[in-house]
Amino acid sequence: MIDSAAQFKPIAPPPFSVDSSSVFYKDVIAVYNQVRKNTEEEIEIAKFWDCNPFKMNVRGHVMYATKKISPNGHWMNITSLVCKKSMPQL
Repeated sequence: MIDSAAQFKPIAPPPFSVDSSSVFYKDVIAVYNQVRKNTEEEIEIAKFWDCNPFKMNVRGHVMYATKKISPNGHWMNITSLVCKKSMPQL
């Protein structure tokens, strides 16, 4: 068990920059280019892992919200499956 979140400090993100040779800019462009060429399957996978519990939908002039799985829901389910598989059968 960990004793604090400080044990696993994330690496700081690259600093914001509009310089086309910067790491930040290159990362943003890579994501932008990938999103532009995503297949329907990749879009559906991204929607599944979105985990935004309150999503706004726009259809023409109509806007409505849908509630989805909680942000922790996916990981709780995955953890449950892993625990069940790793436990010896009694």
